[in-house]
Parts: sequence; structure tokens; C-alpha cells
Amino acid sequence: MIQYPDRLSLAQLPTPVTRLDRFPLGRDDVTLWVKRDELTGTEVSGNKIRKLEFTIAEALNQGCTTLITCGGVQSNHCRSTAILGARLGLKVHLILRGQAADKPEGNLLLDYLSGAEISYLPPGEWASHRQVAEQLVRDYAQSGAKALFIPTGASDEIGLWGYVAASEELADDFKTLNMVPDYVVTATGSGGTQAGLIVGMHILRLPTQVLAFNVCDDAAYFDAKIRRMCRCGSSDTVWK
Repeated sequence: MIQYPDRLSLAQLPTPVTRLDRFPLGRDDVTLWVKRDELTGTEVSGNKIRKLEFTIAEALNQGCTTLITCGGVQSNHCRSTAILGARLGLKVHLILRGQAADKPEGNLLLDYLSGAEISYLPPGEWASHRQVAEQLVRDYAQSGAKALFIPTGASDEIGLWGYVAASEELADDFKTLNMVPDYVVTATGSGGTQAGLIVGMHILRLPTQVLAFNVCDDAAYFDAKIRRMCRCGSSDTVWK
């Protein structure tokens, strides 16, 4: 049995697995299935909420009253953090890459409606966003509030546990469907989903390989980042 860190129950789980019978592949020896993680919620749907279940639990354990996180102006992760913070009575401060819009829409509008405080950084200054977050943590401390900085996508050694848990859920799906897939395929933009799947498949001793397609940066960046997260979030045996 996997021993998990503390976790909140925020997502609608388990999500279903759907076979893509009408997806044109041009070959008969491949079957595609989709894990429907867009159904983890309504206003907080997607993969972010799985990671935030563990990250926000850690914030509460530390006695934090404020969550600080970052991303693009239309970040799904920032929107999810803002909404979950509002639900749980936590202040949320977002650092967004870009400029304030005259008429907020989409995720940015939901950020404002959720009561999040927002600081903007021009793209050319984005490399300093961690320093900005660290200063915000100090500023909140001076005002008597304790803040936790959550990195982009909640992708760190805490957030990755969301997809370790998802791996266990997938193992149950495989058993129910009487199959062992050759690959679990995911996009990787901040690395936490990929890292959690790698750790989870390893712990569960599943032969399924994790195949990720980077949507930013390059393969070398993600190789280094995910190895670092996996070593922190699990045992060093992951990479032997």
C-alpha cells in the first residue's frame, strides 16, 4: 500500500476511461483510451486539482492562510488555485505573466471573481517571478500572515503525489478493463503530472511506460527537472 502525504478531497474521482473507437489511426494493432481528467470538477476541472489536493493540505498543515502561485494570464492552475482558495477560506495571490486586461475574460475573470489578488509581470521580467514570490511571502509574514508559494502547475515534490494517486487509480482501471497498456501518454508543461506518473508506475511495478510530449522548453530541461522531483518525492530507486 502506498503511504501518501496528507491530502484534501477536492476532485470528483475516480474519472472514467473512454475507448476512442472512432479515432482514425490507420492501423489495427493500436487501441487508444483516454483518462477523462477534464471531469475532475466543473470550475476546477483538469489535472491541476489532483496536485492541489496535496499542496493545499501541506499549506494547511503549515498553518498558512495565504497561497501564492504563478502562471500565464489564462493559467488553468491559477484559476483552480483561486477558486479552491475561495472555497477553503484562504487568501490567494497570483503572479501572472503579462499585463492587466481592460476587460478580463476567461480564467482571468474567474480569478477576479474568486477574490484573488493579482500582480502582473511583463514576459521580459518573468525570470524573476520566484524572487517576486519570495518577497511576497516575506511581506505577508510582516503583516502577520503565513503564505506558501506554490510553483507553476503545483509541480514539485508535493504536487506530484496527485499523479502518484492517479497512477493507483489507473491501475484499478487497467484491472477492470483487463488490460495493461504499453504507454501512458501525457503532455508536460510544468512536469508534475509526468513525474507523478513515473513515480506511481514504479511504485506499483506496472510495466506501462510514461511517454510525455513537452509543450514548452525542451527534453533536456524536463529530464533534469523531473529527475529532481522524483528523487524528492519518492525514493532514489526510481531512477536505478
